[in-house]
Amino acid sequence: MGKYEDDENVKKKTRTISFSDLAGDAISYKPDFTRPHKEITYDDPYFRVLDAGHNLLLSKKKGKEIVEKLPRDLKNLILELEGIIKEMTMSAMEDDFDYEMQLNRVYFNMMRVDRLSSVLAYKMKRFAKNSKDVEAYFGADGKKSLRSFLAEITKLVSISEELSLSSNLFMNHIEENYDLDQEVLQKRILAHERTLDITSPQL
Repeated sequence: MGKYEDDENVKKKTRTISFSDLAGDAISYKPDFTRPHKEITYDDPYFRVLDAGHNLLLSKKKGKEIVEKLPRDLKNLILELEGIIKEMTMSAMEDDFDYEMQLNRVYFNMMRVDRLSSVLAYKMKRFAKNSKDVEAYFGADGKKSLRSFLAEITKLVSISEELSLSSNLFMNHIEENYDLDQEVLQKRILAHERTLDITSPQL
């Protein structure tokens, strides 16, 4: 008698769920959208910019004494470039690195790299153009020291020009393969015009 009563109590407490109820739950379920991850390979134009940036940092480190003697505006340009390159490098070291996820920021950083490196190359070439001016700035340290300085400046100019070239190639790559806001594209044009105002010979 007790077992019969227990079975009846279980039946009363048991709810029958139809297949349509289960299927309805499954159909209505919508998983969170996950953007497919794009693997960025080392032949991507992004890494050409980083390679040139690393060369700049290495040259700055090896020629520390010479860089420290540069005029303040040139040192500031190098330091600003160094900060951007380090930020870009840290991002590229992440396991899930994909610049598509922050396309506008990466593009904006490339604009800054182009502007800074172009101005740096131009100003360093002007500064080192006249060896007598350089010698007067540093003092009479001898011709050997002067040659060493000019060689380091030439190297920095070359790296800066490569940074400008590679950052422009990357921005061209982005414009060809992705849709960017017209406002972002216009900023590149304005940044280029401002750079030309500085680096173009005054008539």
